[in-house]
Amino acid sequence: MLSYRTGANQPAPGPRDDGIIGVADHGGWAVLVTVACDGTLLDRRRVELVDEDLPKIPHHSEGQKLPLHEAVALVERVRGSAERHAKLALNAVATTVPGRILGIALRHCPELPATIAERIKDYRAQNVADWVMYRKALAAAAEARGWTSTGTTRRRCLTRRAKHCTWRTSTPSSSN
Repeated sequence: MLSYRTGANQPAPGPRDDGIIGVADHGGWAVLVTVACDGTLLDRRRVELVDEDLPKIPHHSEGQKLPLHEAVALVERVRGSAERHAKLALNAVATTVPGRILGIALRHCPELPATIAERIKDYRAQNVADWVMYRKALAAAAEARGWTSTGTTRRRCLTRRAKHCTWRTSTPSSSN
């Protein structure tokens, strides 16, 4: 069971305060849950991953209604926004959590066609490409901070990492 540390009378941060961020991503937003090695809940927050004036699922929805070159440009704008928001979100967690962040656990990214245009045209790809885009933005933001990112299943995301509190370098996905 998770406990939650609150209040000003907490001990000074130490290794037991080191945490791992688990991510539950959704269409244009995510829930970030940071858990210490002992299972203590350090932080939980909902974060927006795209500007308010941009669509949340451009591969799957809005891009399907546009000429291909416009759809590709739209996805590129959304991706840039996601990258900015991911950096801001992880920075907010890093400044709030008392210890170090050891890494981030994201759901596994399935393989996708190489280009945005191919993803928009491929039915299977257009159904997962937006989620992969957000996961990759979070993974890149984590790695830019020197954190390890790993792909995992939703069920094992936090329980396995908090239980073992070890972090090995791995790649969240091999596709862009």
